[in-house]
Amino acid sequence: MHRKRKVVIRSLTHEKEELEERIDRLHKEREEVDEEIEKIEIEEIIDGLKCPKDFNCYRTNYEELCKAGFVRKTKLLYCLEENPTGCKFSLLNEDKYCCQCPLRVYIAEKLEM
Repeated sequence: MHRKRKVVIRSLTHEKEELEERIDRLHKEREEVDEEIEKIEIEEIIDGLKCPKDFNCYRTNYEELCKAGFVRKTKLLYCLEENPTGCKFSLLNEDKYCCQCPLRVYIAEKLEM
């Protein structure tokens, strides 16, 4: 009886390991699909958009982003740069400047950066 249980346990353990490997592969595939979707969405945003900084935020893989704070509730992206008036995408909203750059808004909202 114990031998039979050991065989079943060994078989189930092997099956579990195979399932975990499949799950890992699926997670990796999902990440790749998400990255491709992100790339396509960003390319759509960039297409036809003129950026005075030549899309430096995107070209540096988001390492050089304008300082901004995103408020989810209002979906507003506030400009936190020292000189917001120097940016064509900056718009005064009451007493604060909001960033109107579609790419920067996407990065803040979707990528949470």
